[in-house]
Amino acid sequence: ESIEKNLNLYSKLIRDIEGLFEEKQKEYQKLQEQTSKAKAEVEMMKKEKIDRLEKEVEEKLRIKKEFDKLKKSVSEDVEKDLEEKKLLLEKFVGEAESLKIKIQDLMEIIQQLSSVKAKCPVCESKLTQAKKIVLIKQKKSQVVKLKESLGEALKKKQLTEQEVREIEIIANKLSQMVVEIQDFDEISTELENTKNIYAVLNESAVKLEKELQGLKTEL
Repeated sequence: ESIEKNLNLYSKLIRDIEGLFEEKQKEYQKLQEQTSKAKAEVEMMKKEKIDRLEKEVEEKLRIKKEFDKLKKSVSEDVEKDLEEKKLLLEKFVGEAESLKIKIQDLMEIIQQLSSVKAKCPVCESKLTQAKKIVLIKQKKSQVVKLKESLGEALKKKQLTEQEVREIEIIANKLSQMVVEIQDFDEISTELENTKNIYAVLNESAVKLEKELQGLKTEL
């Protein structure tokens, strides 16, 4: 009877131990799943969100620095500066066209004075050969001066055209950059918040890993 009683006690003890072991195994498996899930979430957040946001912030920061540098190369009011340059360009274009017309008119007068029946451009009286030579010389001298003025006007026109093109290129680039960096603060804040969440999740995953290792030693 005593042996049977002891056997029953041992059997019960074994069943209790087996039950406890089974519970520990279930707890271990559950904790293992939670740990794996937590680690996967942390890893996914790092790869899919933090890395992406860091690249975006880095790129936008590069554009922002380039924007600030480019902004310093032009006046505060780019549009106003561009408008003034365009008006100046119109002025030089007008001057050049006016000089061309004057030169053309003088060339026609010289041609008329060179003819046999040339008359005075003012009183229309017949000109002597000596007078013709004097007038032609005067007109040619005027043409030379006008051509010099035309050369200067064309140079100014060309230079101003180049300045207009450069300002337009910079203005367009600045406008494009504004669009690209307008959400810089928003992205930076999102990155900071995501990193904070990541830190919490990572800490939780580390704690679960430690609990898992502790439970493993009990099995």
